[in-house]
Amino acid sequence: MSDIASQFKTLQDAAPRMRLTTAKERADRLRSIWDALLERKDDIFKSGQEERRTNDVDVAAELVMIKGELDFTIKNLEKWMRPVRVKNSLATMGKRCEINYQSKGVVLNISAYNAPTAECIVPMIPAIAAGNTVAVKPSELAPVSAQVMQEVINKALPVDEAQVMQGGVEVSQELLKLPFNHIYYTGGMTVGKIVMKAAADHFASITLEMGGKSPVIIDETANLENAATKLAWGRVMNAGQVCIAPEYIVIHESVKDKFLALIKEKIEVLPRIFPFLAIIVGVLYVLYGGVATPSEASGVGAFLVFVMIAVVYKIYQPKKIWNIVKISMKESVMIMFIIAASYLFAFT
Repeated sequence: MSDIASQFKTLQDAAPRMRLTTAKERADRLRSIWDALLERKDDIFKSGQEERRTNDVDVAAELVMIKGELDFTIKNLEKWMRPVRVKNSLATMGKRCEINYQSKGVVLNISAYNAPTAECIVPMIPAIAAGNTVAVKPSELAPVSAQVMQEVINKALPVDEAQVMQGGVEVSQELLKLPFNHIYYTGGMTVGKIVMKAAADHFASITLEMGGKSPVIIDETANLENAATKLAWGRVMNAGQVCIAPEYIVIHESVKDKFLALIKEKIEVLPRIFPFLAIIVGVLYVLYGGVATPSEASGVGAFLVFVMIAVVYKIYQPKKIWNIVKISMKESVMIMFIIAASYLFAFT
């Protein structure tokens, strides 16, 4: 038996036990993942810079995304696990009818390189919450991140509940021969079709997140300022490695030159905004990461949001700020109060 088959057998043998775990036990496992991530946060940031030249804002956003998914899942898990009563039919009169949710067994996650931390962890959250064991195949195109994720997962969870299997295409091919009960795959359509065919051999359900060319069509009636702002951000965020990043533009000839000048201007502005975004995302990361206590988080979070908006307003001319984000003064004030209120009530 190969190492991969042996690892799968370990997960498969533990699946019936995982199926019987309570909501609290599953939530504890999810919290362990977050704790292990926090311990390695410096390495996660370094791997993003080393492998993809990713801005710290984008790496922090991955962690904020994971924390948001974890909090939402833990908050709702007990409710999701309860049986749901359904109406009787004529054939079931006098009987109690309900839907009982059961775990599937062993789940495989084949993740991508563009957001290696989130791609590894986010699919694990519902898989573990549903009482499954999990195998993770991180992308070989992000080997530093893959190693960090293996160490994080090994520390957070027992080896019979979660395994990380590193390697290239040959590892993915071996994994797809095994009878997983559900498969997550993030990537391109060519490999997506291979995953679908392999899943069909074992009647496994699948969750596919496919990247595409994401064309943009701009005609002569478009608001060019608005389009340039959105496209500049959408193209460069996460070093351009986002599944729905705009790939190419089909534009009416009459507005082409004006649009090119505008998008050049918007892209040049972005580096000046990133330091402020980094601070705001950093604040979110600290608060969501549990570094601050709930009472500190609510007060400090609201205060820092107000301070950041004031700093941005002072340094940049208001007109430029509104042009960059394309919102009115009234809308920006409303957003400011909504963000502050969200901090005040996030931990109640």
